Order: sequence, then C-alpha cells, then structure tokens
Amino acid sequence: AAKKSNHGFNYDLSPIGFSDANQMPLDDSKRCYTGYHKSYPGIRLWYKRTVEELQTKNRTLETFFGRKRWFGDRWADDMWKAAYAYRPQSTVADLVNKALTAVYKDQRDYMELLDIIGQVHDSGLTQYPDGDKYYLDFGKAAVTVKQYMEPIITYGGRSHIIHTDLKVGYDWGDMVKVKLTDNPEEIAAGVKAALLKLRGNNANR
Repeated sequence: AAKKSNHGFNYDLSPIGFSDANQMPLDDSKRCYTGYHKSYPGIRLWYKRTVEELQTKNRTLETFFGRKRWFGDRWADDMWKAAYAYRPQSTVADLVNKALTAVYKDQRDYMELLDIIGQVHDSGLTQYPDGDKYYLDFGKAAVTVKQYMEPIITYGGRSHIIHTDLKVGYDWGDMVKVKLTDNPEEIAAGVKAALLKLRGNNANR
C-alpha cells in the first residue's frame, strides 16, 4: 500500500482509486491521501504547472532528454494524469536505455565480460562470470555502470541525480543488495560476501 500510494498519489490518484486498489475503507484511504499531500505540498503545484504548460505549448511536453509528446486526448482528468506521469516515467526509461547503450559500447576488458540480459524500465539486468578472479573486475564494471546510470539531470534551473542500487544473485528472483560505491575493491568484497550467503541459503534448502 505504501509503494502504491507513492506511485499513485504522485500522479493524482484519488482517495476512491486508492481505496479500490488496496481494498481499504474509504476513510482510511482519505487519511493516506491527506497525509501524503501534506508531506509533499509541492506535488499539487506541479500538477498546476503541468496543465499550464500543456495549455501554452500546444499540448506538448518535453523531457530532460529532449523527448517530446503531444497529448491529443479529451481535455480532462485522464489526459492530465497521463501528462503528470510522462516526464518521470519517460526520463527513467531513457536514462536506463542510454546507460545500457553506453555499457554495450564500452570495450574495456572488464566491461566486455558484462552481458546485458534485459532492460526492465527502471533497471538493467546483466550477468557476469562468477569466481574469485572476477570479483575485482566486476567491481570495476559496477563503478562504470554506476557512472553511466547517474548523469546529472537539469530541469528548471535545478540539477538532480537519480541514484543507482546494485543487487546480485544466481537467479532474478533471489538477489541480495550490495552497497554500490565508487570503490571497486569495496564492491568486490560485498559481492563475494553476498554470493557466499546465497550459496549457504541454497545449500540449506
């Protein structure tokens, strides 16, 4: 419910919609809605600015990366909600796509061992050889991917970085978070410890 409220209320989900999505009483939903907007008072100002921008720029919005979209639906609540979601959702996907493209083109030895398996909207799924002789190279690769995934994004005169997390494992469903730093040796040690833990868990099943 907490995750759904952050995603939904960001894009103007109503108390009734939140109640339906989480199968909770409407009074509880209203309390969540009120608390959310009290904690993030700027969200409603962002709604207002987005609608004003649609009015003044021929229903067109542009993302941080220059991607433009024209909103041609009926001038009403559903279209505005799609507009609220456009910049954040598009920006994250474009950021990951650009990063994975840079990873694919990077020809350094330690990067060539990194295989890209998939793009999952706000993350990249990759694989790397296992074993002590590879952990440091993986640490170097992780630092490089972090750099590609964390460009400085500027909007409205303010600069932002969307920070990156790292998880490792032997399958997509069972992964352990590893602290992602700018130190390859530190990452290598964290990966080794995480994989040892996973091997132990699997051995006990």
